[in-house]
Amino acid sequence: MEQWRRDLAAAEIEAHLKLNGIDAASMNVEVFVQARDLFVLFDSLMLSAQSRRVTLLREIATRRAAVRQPRGTPARVSAQ
Repeated sequence: MEQWRRDLAAAEIEAHLKLNGIDAASMNVEVFVQARDLFVLFDSLMLSAQSRRVTLLREIATRRAAVRQPRGTPARVSAQ
């Protein structure tokens, strides 16, 4: 980071940003705003994967319960 501050071009860029009222916090906010769509996409993919996982776990529990029950007795799985 210190090498960046000693570079003349970097100093010029920092001075220009400061002149226009742009600081590190405002740059972070701008990056977040621009990446928001990607965050939303990633979140929806995670929720979809979680939903599929829960569905598969319920199916596994149902099948295991069916194997343990005597024939002719309906299997019951608790809804969680």
